[in-house]
Formats: sequence, C-alpha cells, structure tokens
Amino acid sequence: MGRIEYFEHSNMKCCRKEVDGWPPVEVTVQHTLSYYSDPPVPREGRRWKGRHILILGDKEYDVDCSLLGDRGPKIGISVTMEEHREVPLTQAQWDSINKRVDEAAVAALVHAGIWKGGYS
Repeated sequence: MGRIEYFEHSNMKCCRKEVDGWPPVEVTVQHTLSYYSDPPVPREGRRWKGRHILILGDKEYDVDCSLLGDRGPKIGISVTMEEHREVPLTQAQWDSINKRVDEAAVAALVHAGIWKGGYS
C-alpha cells in the first residue's frame, strides 16, 4: 500500500489510500484565503489526481480525483471526488453536463429573485 492520508469529515474517520499496481497519484496543495467572513479564513486545498481509494466513514469509493478543502477546526473539511469510470466521459458529455448545471443554477437564481436571467 502506498501513501495514506487520514482526516475527519462530518464527525467520521476518513482516509484516502494509494493502491499498489496503480500509477502513483499526483498530489498538489494550494493555500488561499476565504473571504466569506471578517477576518478572512485561511483555506488549504489538497488534491489527489490519479486512481486511488477514498474511504468516508464506512463507505469506500474508487476515485480518479479527490479534493479536500480544509478551512480549519471551526469550519472543517469539505470533500469532492470524481468516481472512477472504466470508459471516461467524452468532451461532448462534459459539455452537456456543464450546460445542465448552468441552466439549473440560472433557474434557481431566477426563482429566488436574485437574477432576472440571461447574460450581460
């Protein structure tokens, strides 16, 4: 077994692991500030790109990419992942997904009265 990173998410013990026989994952760390409060809160993003196992509590996921966004002990860690697919999505499929997400976001903003729709 390769690298292992332990963390806590939503009061669950979690980890992500490299697996022998799969190519090593590429690890990147990015430090930024979150400006949703005063003073700004430091944020650390740790991305594992490459096939690995992500364990969240008692659930195990085979993923190609995962990102942990750590905003400190008061706010905690957010987790995003891209599950492994034997046949990757084509660019046309990604474009279709992104278009549906944009349409849903615009509809939600219009429904909430925040935006009148359309682009300026």
